[in-house]
Amino acid sequence: MRVLAMIVALVGSQLALPSGALAQHASQSPPSASAKGPTVVHDAAFAGATVIVNSIPVPYSALTIVVLDVNYMPELARGRILGAHAHASPCGADPLASGGHHQNPDAKDPAIALGAKEVWLDLSIDSRGRGIAIALIDWRLRKGQAGSVVVHALPTNSTTGAAGARVLCTTVPFND
Repeated sequence: MRVLAMIVALVGSQLALPSGALAQHASQSPPSASAKGPTVVHDAAFAGATVIVNSIPVPYSALTIVVLDVNYMPELARGRILGAHAHASPCGADPLASGGHHQNPDAKDPAIALGAKEVWLDLSIDSRGRGIAIALIDWRLRKGQAGSVVVHALPTNSTTGAAGARVLCTTVPFND
């Protein structure tokens, strides 16, 4: 929670809000959604991994901070970048159960870049199997519109959004 408060304070300073206003809010209220996982492991090589997802609405704005923190990633992931995204549905035994990438329902204009319509959380996995990703999006993740965060086997393709096989899925109760 301490890291989240620091992130919110940093965002607040970038928005030129009253000094300490966001940090005070972050220390007094929990994230709007928080989950530990993974809920489902789709690739046995990732069975020992842990996942924490937090979604924090930024007060006085339409912004949301999404933080993905992974640990104990397998040797084959170390030193690599893995794609990760918010998906439309909760996790299930079938890797496709989590559906496609969640997209901002208000961003219907095809001229808007895919990465600006979705929650992309690509992770650089360090030599100890850890990675953290932070996305700042300009909309809220509302209940029933997003249901999970999926970690993929490859980095996200910036044109198509594809990131390879789904290796881990964590159901997240997005509810703002």
